[in-house]
Amino acid sequence: MRGWHNLKRKMARVQMSEDAIMKELDSYMKSVIERGLDGKIRNVIEYHLGWRDIDFSELEFGNIGKRGRPMMCILTSMLFAYDYKRSFSVAAAIEFIHSFSLIYDDIQDRDTIRRGRPSVWSLWGEDEAINVGCVLQTMVYEVIADPENENKPAQLSWLIQSVNRTMWRVCNGQQLDLELTKSRHHVTQTQYLEVITGKTAALFEAAAYLGAFCSNANERELALCRLFGENVGLAFQIFDDVVGIWGSREQGLDKPNLDLEHRKKTYPIIHAHENCQTDADRLILHRYYEKEELSERDLINITELLNRCDSRSKSLEIGYQYLKIAMQALDDIAGNEAIKTRIRIWVNYVIDKQLSTLQGYIKLDDELVK
Repeated sequence: MRGWHNLKRKMARVQMSEDAIMKELDSYMKSVIERGLDGKIRNVIEYHLGWRDIDFSELEFGNIGKRGRPMMCILTSMLFAYDYKRSFSVAAAIEFIHSFSLIYDDIQDRDTIRRGRPSVWSLWGEDEAINVGCVLQTMVYEVIADPENENKPAQLSWLIQSVNRTMWRVCNGQQLDLELTKSRHHVTQTQYLEVITGKTAALFEAAAYLGAFCSNANERELALCRLFGENVGLAFQIFDDVVGIWGSREQGLDKPNLDLEHRKKTYPIIHAHENCQTDADRLILHRYYEKEELSERDLINITELLNRCDSRSKSLEIGYQYLKIAMQALDDIAGNEAIKTRIRIWVNYVIDKQLSTLQGYIKLDDELVK
């Protein structure tokens, strides 16, 4: 237990430092937005980014979420060059991609809550939300083309192409997710991994290797950063699947069981389908896939089935397997050892914060920090 308390103290110290960097990054992003936008559209964007309240009053370092992707970009950049600001333009681009994808995701899933507050479309309608999402997408190129960007002009075309292809992968993953969610058929692990590799892991992967790219890492280090980022992203999504079913509103989750209500084909569901033992359980799964509307009783039945199949612990186990692959890749990177330690602690912090909404959650696998 003493080791866990020491880890907690390290996590708190690192997070104080990362919070300071995030405040600088947010200030930079805000300054870019203010160059060309004013009025309601800027206010709505700043609401979505966590800088304003519902009445558009300003918040000081408000509800901005974990900022996990841009922080990954900045930290991997620091592995090879300690000046964290050299990656700000790319880190901002990564966050703008994530931000506009959340707006569209909320519309498609009809989610009315985002980070504990009403989602943009639920407050101002789909038309305005789509418009805001389009503007945020233009911000991706605004920051990449920023004169303060320290990348040489010869590298910008490659950088733009890499960002474009990342957005294609995210959109392809989202499209497949929509198709599989609407389907009334079982989804295989291979199909599921195809979804989350695009929808979630692609942006984590891009954050890691583009951060390293900003600091002139060589091809070997770029490949290892890709592997690190992708596997953190895979773990993050699987943990999110678990939280989406077993998270507790009392511990901070926006809306428990939302993934079940949307009939998302998440890892716990796939695990249960492949491991249920009785005809009665198979019938519960069949009804989950086939019924037009799910009742409260249906949601209770499917949750109880998942518990009988031990899908929660098995999902957490596979998530940690991906996380250990990521940490092995980080170990193999020939970068600054102090920053590598800082990254390990930061990943622990992000995952701990993500899983803290789980009922009965105590701590994560502290072996990830050496």
